[in-house]
Amino acid sequence: MLSNRRPKPKPGAALLTTGRKPKVAACTRAPATLITVSRLSAAPVSAQNVTEVQSVDWQLAVNTVPHHTDAFDAVEEHKKVVFRRGQPFILQVTTDQKLNLDEEQLKLRFDIGKKPRVTTGTRAILPLKDSKKALLPMEWGARLMKQNGLGMMIEVMAPADCPVGEWKFFVITELKDSKRRKVYAGSPSVSILFNPWCKDDLVYMSAAEEREEFVMNDVGKIWVGTSKEIRVRAWNYGQFEELILETALRLVEVAVLDTVSWGNPVMVARALSAMLNSNDDWGVLEGRWQSPYDDGVAPTQWQGSVEILRQWYETDDPVKYGQCWVFSGVFTTVLRALGIPARSVTNFASAHDANSNITIDVFFDEDLEPLPDMNIDSIWNFHVWNECWMARPDLPAGYGGWQAVDATPQETSEGVFRAGPASVEAIRRGEVGQPYDAVFIFAEVNADLVHWIDRGDNAEVEKLHAYKDTIGRNISTKKPGPLLTGPYEDKLDLTAAYKPLDRKLLHC
Repeated sequence: MLSNRRPKPKPGAALLTTGRKPKVAACTRAPATLITVSRLSAAPVSAQNVTEVQSVDWQLAVNTVPHHTDAFDAVEEHKKVVFRRGQPFILQVTTDQKLNLDEEQLKLRFDIGKKPRVTTGTRAILPLKDSKKALLPMEWGARLMKQNGLGMMIEVMAPADCPVGEWKFFVITELKDSKRRKVYAGSPSVSILFNPWCKDDLVYMSAAEEREEFVMNDVGKIWVGTSKEIRVRAWNYGQFEELILETALRLVEVAVLDTVSWGNPVMVARALSAMLNSNDDWGVLEGRWQSPYDDGVAPTQWQGSVEILRQWYETDDPVKYGQCWVFSGVFTTVLRALGIPARSVTNFASAHDANSNITIDVFFDEDLEPLPDMNIDSIWNFHVWNECWMARPDLPAGYGGWQAVDATPQETSEGVFRAGPASVEAIRRGEVGQPYDAVFIFAEVNADLVHWIDRGDNAEVEKLHAYKDTIGRNISTKKPGPLLTGPYEDKLDLTAAYKPLDRKLLHC
């Protein structure tokens, strides 16, 4: 399955930096032109001519701090308009004459996608409401807060389930008794993100400490090694750095996903798990599990996501090369940039069940020599995937929360190299039939290792032994809080979240 983006010729490689600029203590103040204009005296006029909008001030210094978007380089340095859904924001509109609300009306219009329609939720047309009527977090709305001379202060709400991405913005002024109108389209696009601070958003996360770690923290650790010799790799997620938000939004846009689904974190995470690898859709990373790496960068050389994502954004070519911890680190960056709480998770002694029978079968001949042609399953010293936090209204009650999702291309799911999101709680209970790909991820942590003897074509295969405690050990991620030295001081063990204490409780 391919995206709608055509591969471009490869330009020359460019040297990129992963260093993050220091944060600005406070959001850069937006131009205050309307404050001066709003003090001008302007008497209402008969609307013989339709009032024309002169400018829109997005009040970035006021809006971005409560929306938790002020740290983005796109906002600090480039004054990009970035808000979160389900939370009101303020804008100021300046007109060439005072808008006479008895004779004229003003509407805001937001469009997203190639064919925006009101009926699909990809276009919103918002007439101004009475200022006394509060806006609701699950509805588009706009209300006039104050009109003073040529200036109007307007509060806007994007609903907590609207598509995430770049919305085009228009201001429409028109006479009530005729079809005469004017459309202002000079403002930049408005980026709307998921909102884990909003109770009505499917990605809502109630604990402030967890939001700080799994949305706002831009550095972390990824565990590697073996279950007996655990090591860590420091990783710069860098989700607020230059071009990273733009890259995350582009990935959503070019993924094989209809615009209506851009607001569904389940579908967005699933689409991104395909877009982060290059196997099907010219995605971000090309995987390679053995040398040579001469025409790219060895996976062990990467120390963060920023250079990888910038290179893909600027060249439209898959970046060479990644392995599981690289795929996972980049995936964490993209999810956090979009506002979906996310973390990288390492499973030691991780199974790869190639035929979905929930066992790792190893075949030997009569001399106990392995039979390579029959041994299609494998066990990795470790494997790294992701978890993202969201409600799952598509699943039975109790299966929301952390969802396992994997961008490393291992097996296809519905014909595409991707995996998840699968409810971690469903995996723990052995509910392997729950979407998406729960059976594959369950086997990674809970499969039995079974040894067999094949005595030839005329004999039945004989089971030697089944090992029930070999697969899935020391499942690890970083706990909320400061980044500490060493592999154990800030490690959070997730093994009990994936594996029941009593295997008899499994439903599979």
